[in-house]
Amino acid sequence: MFHVTHRQHLNSDDFFAARAKSNHDGDIECLEKLKKDRLLQNEKNDKANALLNLKSEPTELNLKNFTVSEMVLLASWKAGKTCKGKKTDLLEVYIGNPVPENPPCWSNDDEEELTKLKTEAITFKHTAMSTALKQSANAVKTNVSELDDRQVNELLAAVNQQQNERTTSSTAAPTISTHGEGEASGIM
Repeated sequence: MFHVTHRQHLNSDDFFAARAKSNHDGDIECLEKLKKDRLLQNEKNDKANALLNLKSEPTELNLKNFTVSEMVLLASWKAGKTCKGKKTDLLEVYIGNPVPENPPCWSNDDEEELTKLKTEAITFKHTAMSTALKQSANAVKTNVSELDDRQVNELLAAVNQQQNERTTSSTAAPTISTHGEGEASGIM
């Protein structure tokens, strides 16, 4: 533990941030796998269609015109999984499966989402602490009728204080320079 944290202590914020990063990294890994799968499916689809355009559909009569690797490609394309075996077995797999639909492409929107995930900083709203805070707030709203007068007053005071802090921080007076454009302030 000390090796990982470089002899530093962890607090609950570190734990929740680490958990959010783990989830974030999992989302990136999932999207990268989806991208790889879609690109491979499209490549296999393109190769199979090009081969069919070049040599036509394989049959028992023209099977000698196809190599084993070509039959592996066609059988795997139609079956949706990697196939191996003799050309006659591969022909049976090819004939026994319907022509697959065109696979979905990896779009610019998908790539944009992946790039955004890779470059995006993890904010508080992405952490488990944020979720726990929202759940607590919902529990208070649901059970507010169960509070006694003292607890209600404390809750109202806390809410009012928070609103006042937000109001004063958002309406803080902007700093105005008394010097004209290009004039120095004289402070060094």
